[in-house]
Amino acid sequence: MTDQPSLTEKLRDSDWCAEIRAQQYMAAAAMEIEQRDAEIERLQDKIDGLKIDLDSALNVLWRRGDDGAREWVRLNYREFAAARALFEGRMR
Repeated sequence: MTDQPSLTEKLRDSDWCAEIRAQQYMAAAAMEIEQRDAEIERLQDKIDGLKIDLDSALNVLWRRGDDGAREWVRLNYREFAAARALFEGRMR
């Protein structure tokens, strides 16, 4: 016979069962972390794309808009308006 405990003896050993459960929980947690990391990366890509879309829309509004449109951009997107004003000042 071998020196290894039988399955029945292992199941009676609460330390062994606790270790197996801990390994299972750790594996499940690692999988959940990987899924969350993938979701975070996907959402960050979406945010980056939306920021680019917003910048493009603000540029169009600034270039084609009337004074009211530019004032709206100044009020709602101060940093953008300041950068555009600085850029336009340098171009003159």
